[in-house]
Amino acid sequence: MKTHSITGGGGIQLHVEETGNPQGQAVLFLHGYSQCGLSWGKQMGSDLENDHRLVTMDLRGHGRSEKPKDAYGDSKLWADDVSSVIGTLGLDHPILCGWSYGALVILDYLRSHGDADIGGINFVCGLTKLGSDEAMAVVAPEFLALVPGFFSTDFEQSIGSLESLIRMCFTRELRPMNIIRC
Repeated sequence: MKTHSITGGGGIQLHVEETGNPQGQAVLFLHGYSQCGLSWGKQMGSDLENDHRLVTMDLRGHGRSEKPKDAYGDSKLWADDVSSVIGTLGLDHPILCGWSYGALVILDYLRSHGDADIGGINFVCGLTKLGSDEAMAVVAPEFLALVPGFFSTDFEQSIGSLESLIRMCFTRELRPMNIIRC
């Protein structure tokens, strides 16, 4: 596994990892909110690496990438992060694969940079709209009640909201260690 520090939009440093066949079709994996590139561990360690160049990046503010204070509201910065990874690593028409919030980052990229430099897109349970009636129609009130906590600077409130979200995703009661792992 190779690791890279790549300068993204606005000059922040992004943590990027790659494995697989350097001559193979590149796949750039983009994780969801409050995750990191490790969420693609099963793909990175799979038979895909025989024929593909597999790349993960920790999105800005996530994992081992930099966490600037005020660099999240401009969708062009997110798009430029993806473009920087593609350009710096010389990825030839990669397939962009976005899980959850990662799909929105792909859409940011397409709006800013177009599709000429990519080979395709794949949304895995991806969000494609925020703030519209269509998007809100599929979001439960219980989830919406947690959102302020996700962005809280109060540690206990933030962790409490994330723990509640994890519990919502399972039909059975989780042991404390499983919640920590999530």
